[in-house]
Amino acid sequence: MNNIETSLRGDENHIITAKVSMVAVIPTVILGLVLSLVPMFGLILAGIIIVVKIIKLKSISLVVTSKRIMGHYGIVKQKIMDAPLNKVNTVSVEKGLMASLFNYGTVCVSTSSGEYKLKNISSPDQIRAAIMEQVDIFEEEKLRMQAEQLARAINK
Repeated sequence: MNNIETSLRGDENHIITAKVSMVAVIPTVILGLVLSLVPMFGLILAGIIIVVKIIKLKSISLVVTSKRIMGHYGIVKQKIMDAPLNKVNTVSVEKGLMASLFNYGTVCVSTSSGEYKLKNISSPDQIRAAIMEQVDIFEEEKLRMQAEQLARAINK
């Protein structure tokens, strides 16, 4: 997902790329600081936990185009989404207290093929709004094209 331009199709346009909030790593850093106080392996364990969390956050991506939503998350168990906008059923946002304070959360996208939960997304309400706006535009464009085809068929 890093190179959006190469994955775009035909008349598809990039709309928005969700950013992952690095604020989500704060609880892990606090845990790491506590673990670093443990003699011998505490500092090593703390470093490993923090690095794993950062790698996990860096593995999350969500891109909205004029035709589809592309998403990816997970390191060991990966889940990849490439859903046309007409297959999107619902988009919701989940936030805890810290997420509400720092404006990040989980974007949940339900499609005809499954549900995808992309955690630690910055400005999740903006992402949800962008997805829903593109779904509406996509549906309006589809209806317009059907009306044009019907008009051409009648005029023949």
